[in-house]
Amino acid sequence: MEEVGIRILKNNLSKYLKLVKSGEIIYIKDRNEIIAEIRRPSLLDGRNKILENFVKELISNGDIIKAETDGLSKEAVKFIKNSEIPKEKLSWQKIYEETKQERY
Repeated sequence: MEEVGIRILKNNLSKYLKLVKSGEIIYIKDRNEIIAEIRRPSLLDGRNKILENFVKELISNGDIIKAETDGLSKEAVKFIKNSEIPKEKLSWQKIYEETKQERY
């Protein structure tokens, strides 16, 4: 979180936009009064932040492990394309029940 006056923001816009890109929130002040804020866009407004915080909490508790990459590797995509797709529709409940024994 950073507070900046209008003139300083205007003269250093690139610097502040880089901060926003890295996740910072910039509060814009006019005569010592915060009049606006600049932040990264959110698809779900506040709900996205709630989900993000929830996931961060799960990661810090060790309940889930964060993926090392944002997408699938080429090998994984190739494997998925070559895999046999099940004819029946699988629900998460069915998958959960089938794999329950492996987890406990």
